[in-house]
Amino acid sequence: MGHPVLFLRTDETRLFAIRGPDSGAPSPSGQPPPEQAQRESTLNGLYMQALAAMRTGRPADAITLLDSLLALEPGYKDAAQRRDAARITQRSAASYQRGRAAEDAGNWDSAVAEYTVVTDTDPDYRDASARLAHCGKHQQIVRLQEELRIHVHASEWQAVIAVGDELTGLGVRSAEFDRAVKTARQQVRREEASRAELEQAEGHGFAAGLAAVAGGRLRREQPAEGAAPVRPQDESGFVEGKTRILYASDFPLLGSIIISAPLFILAMERLLIIPITTPAPYWVVILLGLTGIAGSAIDYRNGCGISAVAVGVNSALLSGYAVLVMAERYQWLGSTNQFLLLLCAVTGIGVIANGVILVCMLRSFPNRRGRMIDKPLLVFLVFMASGLALLFTASALTFLSRITPAGYRSLIWVAGLTFLAALLAELTGIGIAVARVFQTRSGRRELGTLADLTGLLRYLADATSHYR
Repeated sequence: MGHPVLFLRTDETRLFAIRGPDSGAPSPSGQPPPEQAQRESTLNGLYMQALAAMRTGRPADAITLLDSLLALEPGYKDAAQRRDAARITQRSAASYQRGRAAEDAGNWDSAVAEYTVVTDTDPDYRDASARLAHCGKHQQIVRLQEELRIHVHASEWQAVIAVGDELTGLGVRSAEFDRAVKTARQQVRREEASRAELEQAEGHGFAAGLAAVAGGRLRREQPAEGAAPVRPQDESGFVEGKTRILYASDFPLLGSIIISAPLFILAMERLLIIPITTPAPYWVVILLGLTGIAGSAIDYRNGCGISAVAVGVNSALLSGYAVLVMAERYQWLGSTNQFLLLLCAVTGIGVIANGVILVCMLRSFPNRRGRMIDKPLLVFLVFMASGLALLFTASALTFLSRITPAGYRSLIWVAGLTFLAALLAELTGIGIAVARVFQTRSGRRELGTLADLTGLLRYLADATSHYR
């Protein structure tokens, strides 16, 4: 079958232009297809948002954006490296915040550990390097102070001086630290003087050597000038400041002995065992109560602490109660209701004070040594608080006319029973404390004799080897 064709004479010899099957409309020269351009725009947008998040301190957002970018294009520019850097920054930020919290709490060990993690990965991260140096200095100071206390307790005077020099170099100044170093220097000078005298006495015969041994021991027992004497550890585990001539523990011995008499009078009077018809016993309670306060002050100065405060407070309460009873008997007060109100005030204050002291002692009780000496005092406080609470209740109900005379007498009798139990607890504590005193003093005499014999034998051995 033929096709009609109009053919003209021309220079072009091709009749038809044949195109390939996949060739479309021609695109502008050098421009990518629209789909590829949109993909490039999306990837670049994620990348730029990640960079902005990093620069504004949002590493978590940057990690999320870079994860999305790498999921679309795993090899896109330096996205993988920037994601790793964002992860490091995130870890550094978390460690830095934990370090700041530990620093604010004074936990120098934790602060140093957290800041070290930051500086190991990013030395220029904020002010982590400066804070690490600051916390490291405080950490070193705390450790040196603890080491100083250990050396003082062990009487290692050369070590005390060495640690003191380090603390001085760190700029630490305190009265306790200065006193410990001063004591150590004086003890070292005494020991050096004793050795020099002993060496000098070796050339002057046996008698001079004995004098040197005795003189050296006397110098060691004398306290350093201007400093508190360093005391050996006693059998209850307390050291330095807990042992006195009459105190083998922290039991308030003097105040407890004085308070026993007014407590006995109060218990007998409340139990109606010994009827009191004259004011003389109440004068005794007042005077001994005031004396008990002075005795408790002496106990406190000898290191008895809150135990002495407990006995002193109850001595004052007993005196105040006796004063009120005297005022009521001599009719110094306007009416019985006024007496009852004042009695409620005194006994109420006593209940609160004993309760507070008891809570304070129980909080420190698990961490204290020699607990046997503390148990009677705890029992004493419990019964004293209970007896005062019963007196308060009886007085308040009487004032409000809510109790019969028989009920009032019953409450008073039970209160007397609790005061008697408090007296027995206090006497038990006194007995244990006195036994501990004699035990401690006997042990010290034995140790002192043993030290004398050891020094004498050492001198005899040295002298014998020298003359040989």
